Amino acid sequence: KTVIGKVVTTRNVLQGVNNTFGGIGVEINAAGTAPGSTIVERTTGVAQTGGGKSSILRYFDITPTTNSGLNATFVFRYDNSELAGQNANTLRLFQSDNGGLVWMLKEGVVNTTARTITLTGVNDLSRFTAADADNNLSSAFEIIVASGWNMISVPLTVADYRKTILFPTATSNAFTYDGSYKVKDTLQNAQGYWLKFPASPQPVFMSGATRTSDSVAVKTGWNMIGSLSVPISITNITRSPGLNLTSPFYGYQNGYSVANTIEPGRAYWIKVSTDGKLYLNAP
Repeated sequence: KTVIGKVVTTRNVLQGVNNTFGGIGVEINAAGTAPGSTIVERTTGVAQTGGGKSSILRYFDITPTTNSGLNATFVFRYDNSELAGQNANTLRLFQSDNGGLVWMLKEGVVNTTARTITLTGVNDLSRFTAADADNNLSSAFEIIVASGWNMISVPLTVADYRKTILFPTATSNAFTYDGSYKVKDTLQNAQGYWLKFPASPQPVFMSGATRTSDSVAVKTGWNMIGSLSVPISITNITRSPGLNLTSPFYGYQNGYSVANTIEPGRAYWIKVSTDGKLYLNAP
């Protein structure tokens, strides 16, 4: 007898005491900090999406009073009717801190007999769902940065835009250009930044949601613009009325070069005739 729709309950979750929330399909046992009064909303019959993939037909929104340092064991239960063709043997848990916009892979141990996925060491709670190995809801991205200065951008919609989170190995501030160079602690999509890295090339990994279109405000003169999640030809960049490009696009990798393609994770200089917007669109 499968219930489809929403079920909500609120329970007081104590430290070190397993709470089953009335049997609606989730269990929390917090060994660290007590979550206190905790709202759990279960939605069934609806899939979550991310990275062009879909979850099973169940997710939980969990809102505790205290939401840090929980060190909790988290049990996610599912019904076989909710698998929607996915392989129960390879189910993993995904968590989103922004209502399903960006998903982070959390893994978990599957028990197909009990129909559970168990995750340990959970320090904060939000939205959780499950998907199998062929349905990775998180978008992972790798940027190879050179030693020294790099012109970079943020090609994904991410959960945390702080420079220290996105580029933890950078040895400089992030500098953007707005008539002069300015330090930014929190970065933005579609903007370009200078960042310096240590003496050897290295990969930088990022997870988030794919961006296939964006717009960036530009001002008369030189501007640093960012990228999308996929390469786009400069012919796919359109302009607001009356705005003209007065230079080629210039990228930087151990020196400047004219760019015909905007590559994910990179940034570019462009000079324009007047204030306006550039529109980036994947084909």
